[in-house]
Amino acid sequence: MSEYIRRILLDELSTIRIVCKSCGAAHEMKVEQVRSLPHPTKCVCCGFEFRSAMFGGIEPDAYDMLASAIQGLKAIRQCRFEFVLPAEEDKPATQS
Repeated sequence: MSEYIRRILLDELSTIRIVCKSCGAAHEMKVEQVRSLPHPTKCVCCGFEFRSAMFGGIEPDAYDMLASAIQGLKAIRQCRFEFVLPAEEDKPATQS
């Protein structure tokens, strides 16, 4: 059975952080600003291009979809949503 170390309420989620897998540089934007700010298509530090394999390299606007999903779930008042982070020993190995 997994042991959990942190639960993050969806209501607490206010910032989206994009971390470059090439150099580790991060770009942050507020969830409310996602629709009005230009979305990063490449890392401002190393120039590594951010592409979605899910859409064949063409980004339809996953940032807007993410912001819409977060805002839509926040509007449901009958329950609350949480992101649950497993304890370090329960995390699967990741590939970069």
